[in-house]
Amino acid sequence: MWGLVFLCCAFIFTSGFLLDQEPHQGQGQTDIAILEQKYLGLEEKNVLLVDNLKRLQIQYASLTSALLNKTSELKNIQEKSIQQLKAVDSLQLKLQTMETLVNSLHSHEQARNQDVLVLQTQMQETKTKLSNSFDNLTTQMQTTNSNLDKRSMYQFRALEGRLYNVEKRQNDSLASVKQPVGLSACVLSLSSLRQRTTIKYQKIKTSEGITHQHLNSFKSSGEFVCEIPGLYHISVVTLSTTHRASVVIYQNNEELMRGHINDYYDGNGVKYDIGTGIAVTKLKKDETISIKTGHLDMEIAADDSCLTIVKVG
Repeated sequence: MWGLVFLCCAFIFTSGFLLDQEPHQGQGQTDIAILEQKYLGLEEKNVLLVDNLKRLQIQYASLTSALLNKTSELKNIQEKSIQQLKAVDSLQLKLQTMETLVNSLHSHEQARNQDVLVLQTQMQETKTKLSNSFDNLTTQMQTTNSNLDKRSMYQFRALEGRLYNVEKRQNDSLASVKQPVGLSACVLSLSSLRQRTTIKYQKIKTSEGITHQHLNSFKSSGEFVCEIPGLYHISVVTLSTTHRASVVIYQNNEELMRGHINDYYDGNGVKYDIGTGIAVTKLKKDETISIKTGHLDMEIAADDSCLTIVKVG
């Protein structure tokens, strides 16, 4: 481009110069030849300049590319430098934080040293108190052991007495279980009794394990009083001429069993019949057994109207 501009300028200059020198044709020819030589020289220089310009353009493009690469590298380096600076700032901040922590730990360490001294003093005081407490406890334990020995001996003797009483009661209970009790008695004479009247069995046939006092009480009242607890079998046989009469076995005045007199057949001249009542019950000491007439007044024959009470367990 610059070469074309240069050629145009040279042509205009040459044309003007030739117009001004027309009168001098001979010299003009010479000048034209010179100018042509100069033009050719200039044209060669222009070619050289164009080549140089192309090389410079190529070099410029190369330098521009290199410059762009360098710029990119510089930007990368700059970014890395910025990151490194940030990292350095962060490290400095962390270093400052660490220094603060170290100072704080140093202060805490000094405070802990003071605390350790205080704890050592307290431990020494506690050790002294514990030693004194141990001595006092030893003395108290010795006193307590002495008191415990006395109390243990007393309790042992008391326990020994209680065991003796328990064994005695057990032996008595075993003896009472093994001790036989039996009573068999009958009505002494023909009796006409009102309803719900206690029948007295005054004719004693058998008496075993019953004291004289209780036996006399039974004969007078008709009420058997238990002296030895256990399981008792009770049976009543009643001979009566009263139609549809009954006798009732009572335990502590509560009805236990009822025995009925059936209607008898008097076609053969027999005017009586027999009713029975049988019960088994457990009696405690001082509980009672009695036999009473039922809901009718009745006559009870002698000898064949009997009561039997036997301890079976």
